[in-house]
Amino acid sequence: MKKFKKVIDERQEMELYKIEHLAFWVVYWLLLGAIIIQATFMGAPFIEWAFEWFIFMIASVATLIGCYKKG
Repeated sequence: MKKFKKVIDERQEMELYKIEHLAFWVVYWLLLGAIIIQATFMGAPFIEWAFEWFIFMIASVATLIGCYKKG
């Protein structure tokens, strides 16, 4: 079986980074909105939205660490 190596240029790579960046922030803010809606308006107990909070915290800490490393 022959493996193909995909080569992308710098422009294509920057476009992919922009798409990933936008997708991350859309998911980040939608997840925060879902947590707020469940906690305040729906009155759901913490155990029902704990996993979403855990994922949100992982994304937040990873973003802070990445920003700190890059300056």
